[in-house]
Amino acid sequence: MNIRWLHVLRDVAFLFVLTFLGGLVLGNLGLAGPAHMTEMGLLNIFFSTGAFTISGTLTPNRRWPHLVIVAFICWVLSSVNMLFSYISFTMWIMALFTLALTMACGDAISYLIKQPQSSGHDRPAVPPLPPLP
Repeated sequence: MNIRWLHVLRDVAFLFVLTFLGGLVLGNLGLAGPAHMTEMGLLNIFFSTGAFTISGTLTPNRRWPHLVIVAFICWVLSSVNMLFSYISFTMWIMALFTLALTMACGDAISYLIKQPQSSGHDRPAVPPLPPLP
């Protein structure tokens, strides 16, 4: 499998930047802290899905393996949050499922935006729908 590691690093950084910006938005609105965990979680899901959508759109082929690697690296790097007592080990394990869900949603949305390119090793791309009359 041919993975473009610079693209993976770009998308990992992009995911971290978008979720960080989401935290800044909540902080500026005064909605940060333990009392606003629901708002923080929903905004994280929104920004993570957006990041995976953009990542999937920028990946010309083999999106699923690319996004799985991006999600796994982000999940492993998020373990640093346990060192600062922001999350427990159980929460960190559960974050994998949330990250997988946002990855799948972002991937699905990216397919609606841009069809993947076909290569000799991939199955052919789905042909576009005919234009409406």
